[in-house]
Amino acid sequence: MKRRARQRSASLILSALALLVAPASRADVVTTAALKIQGAGFQVITTTATVQLGSTALIQTSFGGLQNDAAPLLDGVVAVGDLVGPGIATPVEVTTAPGHAFQVAGLSQEGVYYLQNIRLTSAGQLLQMAVPSLAIIKVTNALNASVTVRQLTADELRARGISVDPSSYDVVGLTTRETLPDLAQNAFRY
Repeated sequence: MKRRARQRSASLILSALALLVAPASRADVVTTAALKIQGAGFQVITTTATVQLGSTALIQTSFGGLQNDAAPLLDGVVAVGDLVGPGIATPVEVTTAPGHAFQVAGLSQEGVYYLQNIRLTSAGQLLQMAVPSLAIIKVTNALNASVTVRQLTADELRARGISVDPSSYDVVGLTTRETLPDLAQNAFRY
């Protein structure tokens, strides 16, 4: 009896193993599906911008790794940032479509502005913070030019090799000073 019980147990175990290792080719496919997973990361691409006084600063964003027209448009989803800087007592909310550039206009004072707390919202509710969530806008007056005019003395005229006689026209010396961004001031004499 013990022998028969052992044979039955061994037979059951072998049957179970045969079912487990049966070839997969015998199984019929019930269904198949493809799952497309797309990231929804929200990034600030332009983290620093330097613009001329009165010009528009563009702060580019990326949504799902895509920018501008390639970025997906989602109904009701808006990219929002808070602008602070010289002359702005209360943060000004700036908006754009996700993946598009913030267009920051009306910067009327020189200095450093911050587009901070950049985020995605829907109906005023926070969906996701941007990475990074801050962009720096430097406003300069790089094309600031000034001209000084004064009458030259006879000695200054001679030193420049200019001889004045009754047939000469008016002679003027001109000094200009131009300021260029990130360069030392350059003086040009004519």
